[in-house]
Amino acid sequence: STGRNDLSAVQSVGATLLQPTQIQRMLGCAPGAFRLIGELLYATGMRLEELLQARVRDVEAEGWCWVVRNERGEVVRRLRLPARLREAVQQHLNLLQQWHRHALAKGEGEVELGTEVAETGPGMGRRWCWQYVFPSARLVPDARSQRKVHTDLESLEVQGRLAEAGRAAGLSQPVHAQALRHAFAAHYLENKRPLEDLQRLLGHRTLDTTRRYVEVLQAALDRHPALARTSAPHPVAMSPSRRPSRDRVPVNLMLP
Repeated sequence: STGRNDLSAVQSVGATLLQPTQIQRMLGCAPGAFRLIGELLYATGMRLEELLQARVRDVEAEGWCWVVRNERGEVVRRLRLPARLREAVQQHLNLLQQWHRHALAKGEGEVELGTEVAETGPGMGRRWCWQYVFPSARLVPDARSQRKVHTDLESLEVQGRLAEAGRAAGLSQPVHAQALRHAFAAHYLENKRPLEDLQRLLGHRTLDTTRRYVEVLQAALDRHPALARTSAPHPVAMSPSRRPSRDRVPVNLMLP
């Protein structure tokens, strides 16, 4: 991504920037998998579409590492998840695998695949590694085979659930995926970490995009010093080709 969406969205950041305590209250009101989605967005700075297109194969080393891919399926970055989220991710995946086995027993459990993957062999869409980490419960006809398949959760549904959680928590600020991404970046800046690392974490194509994004965000922080936070570490951006050593802590998620 060139970061144009970030640069456009960050222009409206100011008093609407979410504080850590507000985010925790909102997440406490989010149901099931939507809470985990919100926690992952806030802890990693991922874009919502990057998170929703993730497959089981993209959770590596038992949740120690989350792989982010582009539209062509190429690895663009790897993020090391905070320890506090690894067990939650593993629990979610365990539940998801149980649900997948039950679906297979009913003759279902297939997901949509790109043409290149689908043509590598029959039944690829039923394999565990290709399941979406956050699948939609709805079945839709596959464009090629016309068989009923699962897709990933729709972004509008996720945004709606996050907004509902924000209202339930009594927040006056708008709550959406981009707000959590802004909060991630703002809190990263508070820790005085290198700008190059933030570029890799956010997935900006150029450092100039990150620099302009940070200028606006920092101005908002200077105007509203109460938005600063003093806690949890952020994930580490790794080279797309670098694979982590296995961590002993497993990972899992939960269907909505």
